Amino acid sequence: MYSIMKIGLISEDQRYANDLRLILNVCNGYSYQGSANMNQPDWMNIVFENSDAIIVDLDTVNYKSLYRYLDAGHNNIIGVGGNAGLLDDYLEFGIISYQENKYAYKDVLDMLTFPNSNQVFKHLVNKTNHVTFAINSDLTLRELEVLKELGRSLSYDQIANKLFISKETVKTHLENIYSKLEVKSRFNAVEKARNIGIM
Repeated sequence: MYSIMKIGLISEDQRYANDLRLILNVCNGYSYQGSANMNQPDWMNIVFENSDAIIVDLDTVNYKSLYRYLDAGHNNIIGVGGNAGLLDDYLEFGIISYQENKYAYKDVLDMLTFPNSNQVFKHLVNKTNHVTFAINSDLTLRELEVLKELGRSLSYDQIANKLFISKETVKTHLENIYSKLEVKSRFNAVEKARNIGIM
């Protein structure tokens, strides 16, 4: 059994927070700890205290305002978005890895998992051979989420309740999943998803 890396997000962009939550929830090895913005100091402290790594949305957050949260020194701070010309400043303020395109989710997950070439990034969890990047599949994020619950042997009603969608929507997602994976049943869908590394 390998470790789960707990990830927090600092961002003002709720859509980005929702997307990142979905991605982390369907990728093996990660646990999403929640998001906070600079107007939520108490929640900021909770996110920092309970996360192994923090992703900071530099498009919406002033990185200098994070300085007071870096005293503990135990978090990996990943900067996404922002201005690549400020990289030296980012590093000075405790951001140890940086990805200019914050929507390049696989690159962001790579930074969480693997040290970069100049060793700025600290390798917290040694799970090089265990990480699955489910976002490489043709399935949508919501389909991946439904598929994950399917793998837990939940009924259609249970999946609908857990994901706050209707039973009919679950069935529609499953039809799309079966079609994209070229299978005919939930058992075959889960089995194939595990075989191709998206579960």
